[in-house]
Amino acid sequence: MDGDILAKSNPRQTLTEHVSCLLNVGISIKGRIGEDILSVVPDSYKNSFFDLLDICALFHDIGKGNIKFQNRIESNNKRKLEGEIDHNLLSPSFLKSFFELKPCSDNIRHILYKAIAYHHNSYSHYLLNGNSFMYIQKAIINDLSPNISRLQNYLEFIDSKFSIPYSNNFDLDLDYEKE
Repeated sequence: MDGDILAKSNPRQTLTEHVSCLLNVGISIKGRIGEDILSVVPDSYKNSFFDLLDICALFHDIGKGNIKFQNRIESNNKRKLEGEIDHNLLSPSFLKSFFELKPCSDNIRHILYKAIAYHHNSYSHYLLNGNSFMYIQKAIINDLSPNISRLQNYLEFIDSKFSIPYSNNFDLDLDYEKE
């Protein structure tokens, strides 16, 4: 586990382990009630709905790779560190390069950015709590970028799920909020 990004501290679980569990739960749900779910999904999304859920699962917690989150989780500290930006607000910074390799419509891209960024709270919650995009950009540069080498195993995991060279072709997007 040394060098891998942690997603959870108790019990200790790497990001790859955490997301693998989510993907397996998704497979199970699709097998048991997938048709019921698709019956309420708009026709334009039926063919891609479960693939979109997989993308959300793969990217939703990647922002946990930031230095402040890793320092906190490695020390079993439950309280956010001073200046720590919520991981879900950092996670979308990985999407632009993914979409360059796996193009999709603007509407789908917009939905995925929002689903990932706000999987813990609403947009208004984050704005009311002072998480302006200036602070998010600063955290991407100062807290996430320096830790990218520790994310290499996870980026290769994404490669394997989509058969794309994502781990060798990505740049963090500082302007994702424009999506």
